[in-house]
Parts: sequence; structure tokens; C-alpha cells
Amino acid sequence: MVMIWLAFILTVALHQVSSSTLSEREDKSANSQPLDKKEVLSSCNKGWFPFEDKCYRIGGRKRIGKLSWEKASQRCIDYGGHLVTIHSKEQQDFIRTFLLLSVRENVWIGLHDRINESLYEWADGSSVNYKNWEPMEPTGITNEKEDCVEMVFRSFKQHGETGHWNDIDCNNEKLFICETKKDKNTKKNLDPRFCPVEQGGGWKFENSCYNVISKAKCWLDAEEECNRNYEGHLVTITDFAVTLFLDYILRNYTKSVWIGIQIKEEFQQQWSSGWYVAYEAWAEDKGDFTEETCAIRALNGKWTTVSCKKEFGFICEVTSANPSVLKPPLLENSFCPEEPDEWRDLGGERCYYFDTKSAVTWYEANFICMRRGGTLVSIHSQEEVDVLHQFVRYTQFSLHIGLYRHMQYDEEFVWADGSNFDFTFWDADEPNSEDEKCVEMLTGTMEWNDISCQQKRGFICSMPKMAPNDTHQDEKQIEDCKGGFSATTLIGVILCIMLVVALLCILAYYFRPCDREQDPAKKASVVTLQTPPGLSKTPRYRSAE
Repeated sequence: MVMIWLAFILTVALHQVSSSTLSEREDKSANSQPLDKKEVLSSCNKGWFPFEDKCYRIGGRKRIGKLSWEKASQRCIDYGGHLVTIHSKEQQDFIRTFLLLSVRENVWIGLHDRINESLYEWADGSSVNYKNWEPMEPTGITNEKEDCVEMVFRSFKQHGETGHWNDIDCNNEKLFICETKKDKNTKKNLDPRFCPVEQGGGWKFENSCYNVISKAKCWLDAEEECNRNYEGHLVTITDFAVTLFLDYILRNYTKSVWIGIQIKEEFQQQWSSGWYVAYEAWAEDKGDFTEETCAIRALNGKWTTVSCKKEFGFICEVTSANPSVLKPPLLENSFCPEEPDEWRDLGGERCYYFDTKSAVTWYEANFICMRRGGTLVSIHSQEEVDVLHQFVRYTQFSLHIGLYRHMQYDEEFVWADGSNFDFTFWDADEPNSEDEKCVEMLTGTMEWNDISCQQKRGFICSMPKMAPNDTHQDEKQIEDCKGGFSATTLIGVILCIMLVVALLCILAYYFRPCDREQDPAKKASVVTLQTPPGLSKTPRYRSAE
């Protein structure tokens, strides 16, 4: 027995020593430290980004506009340099992070085969010793017009790798990246990779400043430090570009870090900064979604939840951008249903469901929404447009919304949920055809366009929030909706039954129609298109086309 106890004590001691050694090793290798609010200067001209012995800038954004490859090359020569040349992964990652992501579109680089087909060279004549082609590129062998090379921006990883190279026709007009050598005689300027002291210092990306704090704290203490020392919040990750930026500034960091998500409930996630969690990068095992958990960014960039009491390093963000939010609901404690799942509570009067991957007709989309207890979305304010934009702005295709021409009311546009048509957001020169009965939303601008109802798109559903005392009734409604009946189908079935009953009454007295009230639970299962205010409530139903 004594020997067993000695073995146990020795095992525990060895475990503690190994854990301590591992922790010390991780601390020494974690070299992403806060910048202590110091000015970071460079030997490049104002607005140029320094890397090693070179300076870089984006051209074509303002006065001169986008240019062909040849004109862009000449413009860089006028600046005293040439189109960018890339000779290492480190240089590629730098250019992708601080130049490509800043414009979020494809840009010219200095690679070409304009002199000898398929023999690529850089604009400064240097050899090609590093490559970062898109899969199946270059294709200039089969298309002789594609003699110049662009660096590609992607909104989502599944669309391809941001920063890959692609050969393309040189006559296309694009933004471009110029490169010059550092000049020791150049006056020192603020390094545009970093924020000035008055903004809290730190790394700069778009409208935000980021400080990486390696000292481990629990989530609440980390958020309080960001509030107190930087007048900001734990980092908010709004899209894939921010993810790529964080990949760069944390490239040498060897630990997970807190991000600004504290789980309140699974159906209403908000960043501590007030933005909705529209973009998500959860790991396959994303952890528990309980009020005791908060989110960390793991070393692979994926998110998972852990106890908020655990201690990690963290990233503070200060931004000039203000979150778009909806007015709180008039009915206190109203809520979105847990079943069917994926209804999003965005803080306003309604719940929203997003399906940006399907491709269905307007009728099919509205049917799916009705099975979930709602209709295709109706939109009533600019604030609602701005909030929805956070969730769909990088969706590749446009989406169905609940606006359509109602033949019964002189082809006037009405909302599928019967709400007031009190707000419009049409694209230029739209609507432009009475033959186009339904409406899509262009996800880039959120503007509306009338289309054929047979066009296939993704869609957004909405439904009013539930009152606290409507729980049982709404559960019954949702359960019945899963049976697959839309409002139109139910009405048709009821009319058929009434016709059969009427015929049977002629044959036998006991088959006469009864006056029993319909079961209230069944009434609750019927989801109907409400009649827009001010329009007659005739019971006829006709197709929108």
C-alpha cells in the first residue's frame, strides 16, 4: 500500500513539473505583444507600407482610377518603382494582409508572359522563384490573350484562397500594387500598419485598431481591461477578411485568445461591441452554448466555447464603426421559437431565418417559410436593411423577399405577411416590368429588383416574436406546420370536404353539415397570408402570375 501511494505522489509531481515546463515554453514563444501605444514610424513616403527594404502602395483608387496592366505598370514607374514583385511566402502574406484586404478586390501584380508565351517574368526583370497560382492556373497556354497576372480576393474561403494568382487579359482595368525601394533620406512617417497614439496604438485594419494582450485573464476581466485601457471591446470578427488579418498578426502566437462573444442564449448571439454575430467560424466541436461559456479563437482560427472563468490572452479592438441595431420589441420578454431551429433573434419585433444556399422559386421559398411559421421577409426601415446586410453582404447571389404583385389588387405590390407597404428600397429604374411579379434583394447593395417568380434564389424568412404566454399555442402551430400543409393547401382541402359533405346531405339527412366549432388547436395550425390594411378581405385566392 505504501508503494502505491508513493507511485501516485510521484506521478502527480511529474505531471505538475511537465505542465509548468510546457506553460513556460508557450509563454516564451508567444511574441505577439501589445505595442504600448507607441508611434511606429517608417522610412517610406506617407501612405506607403514598409516591408524589409521595400515600400508598397495601392494605386488607382482615387484620381487616376483603375488601369490596364500596361498603364498601371507605367504609373508605378512614374512613382519611381514598378508593379509589385513577390519572392517569398512572407512577402506574399504581408501584401495580402495590408494591401489586398484593404481594397477587397482583385489587383494587378507585376507578373506577365507578354514577351514569351508561358515564360513568366516580373516587371522589374527579376526571376520567378516563388509562385502562388490558383488551382488550374495559369491558363494562358490555351488562351493567348491572358498574358498578365492579378492577385485574387475572395469573400469566403469556400470560394477559393484569397491572395492566389490568376492570369487574365492585360486590357482589363484594375487597381494595382506598386513597389519602390526604401530611401534613407525620406522623412520618417507613421507606419500605416499601425494606429496613432491618440487612437490607442496597435495594429490597424480598416476602421479598427487591435492590441494583442498576452497576459491571461478570465473573459470578464479581459473585456473590462479593453473598456478601461482602450475604450474598446474584445475583438469583433465580422467577416473573412478580419479572420485573415488576425491570422497574420497572430501568426507567431501559440495560444488561444478570447474573442468578444459571451453566450447568453443560442438564438441571440451578440458581440460585446453590440454587433450581431452574422459571420461565424465555429469549429466542428464548438462546445456548449450555456450562459457560463464564452468564445475563444483557437490556433487554427476556429471558434469554440469554454468556461468564461478560464484564463487566456485576448485582443482589444477600438473602432469608429457603430453597430446597426433594431429597436427593442414593444412586448417585453417576447422571444423566437426554439423549434424549428435557426430562427435568429436580432433584438427587434421579429425573428429571421436565412437560407442563402438554396436555389428555389419565390413560391417554394414562401412555402418553406410558412412551414416554419412565418413568410418571406417584409422590410420596413433603413435600420432593418442595415442589420440584414450584416448577414448577407457576401452572399454570391440575390435573395427572395416577401414583396410581390397581387393580381387581385390591380397588380399593386404587397408583402406576403400582409404588413403595410410603408418602405421601399428599389434599385435604379426598378421596378421595370409588369410581367415580373416577384421581388429579389441584391445582396451587395440590398436594393430591390422585380423578377419572374420562377427565378430560383436563396431567401430570408421572418415571423413576429412570440408573446410569453403563447408558448403552448405556438408549439402546437410549429408541430402542425411540420406536417407539410401550407395555408393554400389547407383551404383547398377544407373546400373539398365541404363540397363532399354537401353532396352527401342530399343522399342522407344524417350527413348534413354540423355547426361544431373547429378545434382551437387546429385553428392555430393554419398560417394564412394576411390581407394588407385597407384592402378588401375577399376569400378568393389567385396566383401572383
